[in-house]
Amino acid sequence: TIVARYTHPSFDSTVTDTVIMNVLCSEPNCEAGGSGGPDVTMSLTTTPMSGGYIVGEDVEGDPAITHIMATLTSGDGTPIANEAITFLSSAGVITYVGPDSTDSEGRVFAIFEDGGVAVDNPGSPQFEGVTITATSVVASAYVGINVYPASVYPYELILNTNADEITLDNGATTANITGTLLRNGLNEPVSSVTLSVSSDRGYLVEGSEATTDPTGQISFTFQDQNLPEDVGMATITASYTHPGFGSTVADSVQVSIVTNYTLTLTSAPVAPDNTVVGEDVLGDIARTRIVATLTDQSGAPVEDHTLLFRSRVSGSAAGTMTVDSSQTNGEGRIYTYFDDGGNVYQDNPGTEDFEGVVVTAYIGHDMTGESQSLQFNVYPVSIWPYELILNTDVDEISLDNGATSANITGILLRNGLNEPVSSVTLSVSSDRGYIVEGTEVTTDSTGQISFTFQDQNLPEDVG
Repeated sequence: TIVARYTHPSFDSTVTDTVIMNVLCSEPNCEAGGSGGPDVTMSLTTTPMSGGYIVGEDVEGDPAITHIMATLTSGDGTPIANEAITFLSSAGVITYVGPDSTDSEGRVFAIFEDGGVAVDNPGSPQFEGVTITATSVVASAYVGINVYPASVYPYELILNTNADEITLDNGATTANITGTLLRNGLNEPVSSVTLSVSSDRGYLVEGSEATTDPTGQISFTFQDQNLPEDVGMATITASYTHPGFGSTVADSVQVSIVTNYTLTLTSAPVAPDNTVVGEDVLGDIARTRIVATLTDQSGAPVEDHTLLFRSRVSGSAAGTMTVDSSQTNGEGRIYTYFDDGGNVYQDNPGTEDFEGVVVTAYIGHDMTGESQSLQFNVYPVSIWPYELILNTDVDEISLDNGATSANITGILLRNGLNEPVSSVTLSVSSDRGYIVEGTEVTTDSTGQISFTFQDQNLPEDVG
């Protein structure tokens, strides 16, 4: 108790007045009235919340309100309990949550309910937001907050990646995904809110959540899991649902997970008994067999890896693909057959586009991974019978044990189309003499064959 007195010598009487001052002691078991009290600090924390979740800002009305915590501590950080704290705000209403005196942790809690929009103008020297003040007999503190209009939502969410492609290498290559969350129309960052992040393949190292920093930014790492099903185009999504507005903002980026494998495709038209023929023909007469081969960087076959196939004509699905297995065998291969479904698919050489069948094979469990394609025609049955033309460069050779010979050439063409029939094997024979190459010859890519005829130096060769 502090007392001031004055005694007037002429009146021989005294006037007095007193004030009460609390002297706080931080030492254990010290008694009231001890001298040398420590410094006292009050801190004031405000947190915008909605439905029990931290949000980006206080919003006019019900979407979000500000929770307040005032904390009293001594100079050495010891909480000061049982001190009454009074809250004042330049607008709106503050309501205590619990007692108005500090608890054992030196804290008092309250809620601020706004009285309307109050947003600071950074271009003016005054603060146009709401000032909240906390006062006790030993210390005080204040803080300024903004109360935004509802138009700050939906937020603007922008997601980016530093790499469009990573490799299936168990995390040796990664993509850094970054994002920014901004208040709608204000270009102001939204800090301290937690976004959900996910990917439809691969792996997010930091988990399924990312919290914005003071600049409204998030950052996390995407990598593969070294699984075959990782291969393909990954869609990585970040989203935020505001509990006060009940709606979600989201953005996504795509990163392709590729392999170091080599995929090759070959095809051959075959008859029902798998004999190679000249072309795929409508119906069951002939179909196309496709062989996909997957090898690693050393050229060794990649076994037990998934490949998918798709057949299209002019950009639309056509026919069906029948595969022996969706997994590569010990030779890194998958065999598949194209069934035309009773339709002719024939290219028109007079156009820039290819109107025949395009078959594409994809590495991975969907059709977003690395791929290779090949193309072919499905012809009508009218291409048969082929046109076969045989010629010889000489009309006569001598019985001289092969010193003279005839070069026999031929060409095989599709009926009425003047197109060569390649890679088919013809039987060749002679009723005397000798065909050097034997009894079979295969057409080249231009549909041509060539073989040599000579004598055997036998009397019966003459004629």
